[in-house]
Amino acid sequence: MSSNIETMPRKKGRPSTKLSKLNDIKNAVSNEDIKLKVDNLISSIATGNSYNNIKRGIDFLKSHEQTYENADDYTKEKMLYLSKKLAKGQIKQTRRSNTLLNILLSGKGDVKRKFEKEIKIIKAQAGKAEITTESAMKARVKDIILKFDKKAKGFKPLDQLFKRIPDIKASMNINGAITLQINVSLIVGFTDGTIDTFHIHSDKTNILINSEANIKKEMENHINDIKDKFETHQFKKSGGTIRSIEKIRIMISQYKPLRGSSYFELPDKVKNSGACINIKNEDNECFKYCVQCVLYDIINKPHPERMYHYKNIVDDLDWSMLTFPINFNDIDKFEKKNNISINIIGLNDKKAYVPMRPTK
Repeated sequence: MSSNIETMPRKKGRPSTKLSKLNDIKNAVSNEDIKLKVDNLISSIATGNSYNNIKRGIDFLKSHEQTYENADDYTKEKMLYLSKKLAKGQIKQTRRSNTLLNILLSGKGDVKRKFEKEIKIIKAQAGKAEITTESAMKARVKDIILKFDKKAKGFKPLDQLFKRIPDIKASMNINGAITLQINVSLIVGFTDGTIDTFHIHSDKTNILINSEANIKKEMENHINDIKDKFETHQFKKSGGTIRSIEKIRIMISQYKPLRGSSYFELPDKVKNSGACINIKNEDNECFKYCVQCVLYDIINKPHPERMYHYKNIVDDLDWSMLTFPINFNDIDKFEKKNNISINIIGLNDKKAYVPMRPTK
């Protein structure tokens, strides 16, 4: 299996000027509790928290230092908690944290209950995908992009793919049949504190999807393929662990079915394998001859590729639903009517065998 994993250079830290700015804010703080918390927030750069988010968390503590000193223990604890959420990007705006602080300071009603209710909302939103769509390249129908915050740990965000089945189904209904490719951008941390961004894509790109059941099944195949690539890659052996998934791109392409027609010369890889019989027909009914070759045991006769074997066959199959050359989508009807199963294998761009049309 090919790797299909691209890497970006390791991020050896942030520019010293940015660290200096954060340290300047820390040095301007007089409260020791806040200073210690600011130190922890600065250190969280090593875990992948962004400079802007960390600065937002530190600024929140610095601007409310006096409030912190005069607050009760519960409010102090929650102020430190809010700064951490800002630094992780789980609270997107300082304004939101100020609103939560005002709830703590209001003294109206059950302050703790109101605050915890708001925090539950934030936790429910954390890890959910920010969903956008893009106009795709010429060969594709649509790209669906899922972006995640740092709360989306490990492979858990991949489960969100199943929530996009209705979108994929809508594209399938418009285009008749589609294929999918899944690209994942993930952050990997190493024991020395460094971080890499990796891009993994699945190889399951040539499989026809023409039913809702197909979508779920192929989505599972894509997810398993991505997980397998992670487990077998060199960075896993070097002690790398997934910190979070940043982005998932679902690329939906219109399925352009091959059409079974007449004889043509096989690629060398197939021809030299001896595993394929290339029937030398001059009409457009090669699909019919391939089926007959197997069902009537022509496959075991001398020179099964020669047309004299097929000229006088009287079979009991119903071919009435087919028009030659056939479209792959017509095979469903043929299978159902004749109670047989047909799998079609092809070669991808890398000359590897791939299932083009698995039987249902």
